[in-house]
Amino acid sequence: MFDNISSSGSEQLSAEEKGKTDAEVFFTAVLNSLNEHVAVVDREGKIIAVNEAWKKFARENSTGVSLTVSHGINYLEVCRSVSGDDSEFATRALEGIESVLRRKVEIFEMEYPCSSPTEERWFAMNVVPLKRAEGGAVITHANITRGKKAEEELRIREKQLKESGEEYQALARKLISAREDTRRHLARELHDSFSQRLAMVSMLAAGMELNVVENENIRSGLDRIKNEISKLSEEVHDIARQLHPRILEDLGLRHALESLCEGFKGREGIPVELNFGEIPEVLPQETALNIYRVVQESLNNAAKHAGASRIWLELGLQQGSLRISVRDDGRGFDLKAVKAGKRLGLAGMRERAALIDGDISICSEPGKGTEITLEVNI
Repeated sequence: MFDNISSSGSEQLSAEEKGKTDAEVFFTAVLNSLNEHVAVVDREGKIIAVNEAWKKFARENSTGVSLTVSHGINYLEVCRSVSGDDSEFATRALEGIESVLRRKVEIFEMEYPCSSPTEERWFAMNVVPLKRAEGGAVITHANITRGKKAEEELRIREKQLKESGEEYQALARKLISAREDTRRHLARELHDSFSQRLAMVSMLAAGMELNVVENENIRSGLDRIKNEISKLSEEVHDIARQLHPRILEDLGLRHALESLCEGFKGREGIPVELNFGEIPEVLPQETALNIYRVVQESLNNAAKHAGASRIWLELGLQQGSLRISVRDDGRGFDLKAVKAGKRLGLAGMRERAALIDGDISICSEPGKGTEITLEVNI
């Protein structure tokens, strides 16, 4: 969809390079080292930097659109220009980017189709704000076609086996396990590979800074680059923690939930009151991970759908079962009107509960908040 836009060609690129400072050339080199499609826009949506991966993709997948993905082009106008079958995604993208630029949300994520004449493709779009007074945002697109195809194959198989309880549960376990494996892989790549590359780039910048003592402008530019790299590294670590909570394996469920709630409060501004009772010192890894995911989904629901201003999390043993409760003071809803729990992702939570021999229930009324309870036999 958004990547199918023609590029302006290598001659224009070389012309743009001539007017750049050494610091800007260095920053461009960092962008071009990334495989993902990356563009940096200012607070008005105008592109101030775009990497070669995006330009190459655009050149190879041109659909005849006259606008170019290059310095000076307004990316919001690019989104507005997209029409056809995927215009719904373009509208969502436009609204999401504008929300980040206006600092209404801290991050915007979206998956969208971008098919070619020869294959069906999917991309994941991620927009995060630039941590500077002038505003702006970083927009990335990553090809997730392989994962989407695998997930679709699993979904097709799941539908075929739905009548068989044992086979269906085995497939649900496989699907959830595949998702967790993907998250674990992405988190590892972000933490180990990408973070190491950022550290290396920061060291290179520091080394260059020592060799340009006489040029204050370049030293200042390199210093800004190092600061941006440091902030980006922090954001990468945060995303990695959300994808795969390594603290769960290292320190256990209690510390993982405390960290989850603290990070949630920092992102959403919603306080979470914790009440921990007796908790087994050792839990099976699968049990702990699925409890963590249910709590994570419940918190997200409270923020996105319930409009909650406060959340309470309780966890402890009760009559041989581990009971987890997430309650909010949000707007609530009519349970009868929410068939199969799709609005809250309850089907996914039930699948996770079944995998660990647990039961999940929901209690809600309009204007009286919502409580999601998970009980697991220990």
